[in-house]
Amino acid sequence: MLAALRLSQRAVTFPLARSQIRNPFSAMAALTPAGAVSPKRLRVYSSAADSLNGTGSGKRVGTHNGSFHCDEALGCYLIRLTSQLAGADVVRTRDSQVLDTLDAVLDVGGVYDPSRHRYDHHQKGFNEVFGHGFNTKLSSAGLVYKHFGKEIIAKELGVSEDHEDVHRLYLAIYKALLRFESYHRTRH
Repeated sequence: MLAALRLSQRAVTFPLARSQIRNPFSAMAALTPAGAVSPKRLRVYSSAADSLNGTGSGKRVGTHNGSFHCDEALGCYLIRLTSQLAGADVVRTRDSQVLDTLDAVLDVGGVYDPSRHRYDHHQKGFNEVFGHGFNTKLSSAGLVYKHFGKEIIAKELGVSEDHEDVHRLYLAIYKALLRFESYHRTRH
């Protein structure tokens, strides 16, 4: 149903060209002491097709660097299927100053605030569940799915979000896939 996403790493380089992303450090240079933000701690990824034809959205989704787990990998994939963040670059860093500049942040930052597109589940006291009879705490992928699953399904099917099959698939996909992924990532 969903096309596979191929990721290719793009370097942040100068001078800027259409297919390169803007250097997020130039705007922060005056705000931070020298060396406080290191480009070596930032990795930016985009789909191979967007890299080749320069059609990226200019939006950026962030997640942590280091080991990539299923919840943020799936969450980044899903959020890039939404109308708001379609084709967004994925930025991998734990630097809070960089994360604050991004359009969405998953699995890092200690904040769950869907109005600001912040989807972390690691903070103390986090108890968000999917609902609809499911009570497993959600991972970052589960949070993205909870808020955008119907939109993604409707888009893939070419129907409106209120179509009867969309809600049925929304629950079935959560039950078959995302609840197990959330259980695995939140049982600590």
